[in-house]
Amino acid sequence: MADYNNKGSVWKRQSRESDDPSKKYPQYTGNFTDANGVVKNVAMWINTNKEKDTHQAKDDSKKEIRLTRLKRLEKKLKSNILKRKQAISKNG
Repeated sequence: MADYNNKGSVWKRQSRESDDPSKKYPQYTGNFTDANGVVKNVAMWINTNKEKDTHQAKDDSKKEIRLTRLKRLEKKLKSNILKRKQAISKNG
């Protein structure tokens, strides 16, 4: 009876000097032992959206949040400065 414990490992592929720039290479490579004990090579590519860079979109939204917070802070500071000037002129 066959052992049905499939085993495998995958690691990030390191680029090599001998890599052809016109060829696409997998981002991850490894090996896999199937239920019958046969070792097979594995290659994996990460699926990405070519039209939209999701990392850039996340960075842009974080920048937008930071800018909004900075604008709010600036508004509060200006308001506080104005209040202090008014208080000084009344007491002054």
